[in-house]
Amino acid sequence: MLKAKKKIKAFETPSTPLSLSLWDRILDFFQENSKTLWGVVGAVAALAVILLIYFNNKAQEEHEATSKLAAVEVLYVQNNFQQAVDGDPSRAIMGLKDLASYYDGTTAGEQASLMLGNAYLYLGKYDEAIAAYEDADVSAPVLKAAVKAGMATAYAAKKMYLEAAQLYEEAVDIYPVEMVAADRCIAAGRNYAKAGKKKKALEMFERVKKEFQYPAYVRDIDVFINELDMDSES
Repeated sequence: MLKAKKKIKAFETPSTPLSLSLWDRILDFFQENSKTLWGVVGAVAALAVILLIYFNNKAQEEHEATSKLAAVEVLYVQNNFQQAVDGDPSRAIMGLKDLASYYDGTTAGEQASLMLGNAYLYLGKYDEAIAAYEDADVSAPVLKAAVKAGMATAYAAKKMYLEAAQLYEEAVDIYPVEMVAADRCIAAGRNYAKAGKKKKALEMFERVKKEFQYPAYVRDIDVFINELDMDSES
């Protein structure tokens, strides 16, 4: 014999209250899990404070580095390269060497690392220049290409023509902006030629005519090409 289903009396409430609104359910969930939720909120708030402090400090560091770079740039543009490297304590001017190291990771610090290599290059200290360029931690393509080109110039001065040519070519690939890239492409070609790599030199000269089409260089490039003796390829 079948038993009658149990009826829910008018004063009884189901175990899951279907009559609750969505807002009521949210409140119930919050009350049941308040400790966990407040812990999450606290963690998020703490992270927000940490990020705020970090970015404030980063902005302050950028400002300080920019200010110090502006001071040493005065020495640099006056061709006082050794003093620019070392700084001038009497005038509280930080040198490029210390600035690039201390403010590594800032925009001004990156610029200082490039200028440090350039200063050594102008002073004829080619090994120091190469070391400075190798240590330069730059991110912008224009600065990366400038570092490669500066290092190439130092190697060329040391008569290490193949190394110089390869670095000039890398600079072209990193920052292929017409005029500056054309200059570096020609420099790569001339250094390949000095290294005895005549076919590679021709490739670089032809690349200028094909990719950059800079009219001012056409006649010079034709002269460079005519100077190449393809039969002497090493």
